[in-house]
Amino acid sequence: MSGALNSLLDRFRDRQRVRHAMFAHMGIDIAEERAARHFDNLRASMLACNRCRCTDPCEKWISDGYEGAPDFCRARSALRALQRASDRYHPTRHAAE
Repeated sequence: MSGALNSLLDRFRDRQRVRHAMFAHMGIDIAEERAARHFDNLRASMLACNRCRCTDPCEKWISDGYEGAPDFCRARSALRALQRASDRYHPTRHAAE
């Protein structure tokens, strides 16, 4: 592969790594058998995170322990919808925290 393509793939992987970190941070856990029902929000979060130019502030947000997604996050509404969908199926998850 060319250097430009490798660079593009590296950026994509890094942004998706941060996206998955945000999923973990927000308690988002959509089972594979339910993923089709949440396709639009999963896709919206993937596209927004892939276009993100703020991965460092996002990682700091997570490491500092702030709740939810930051206000500047383009994926915020999709992430919140996915979090609500996860909570609906795991209502006691946050009770122990």
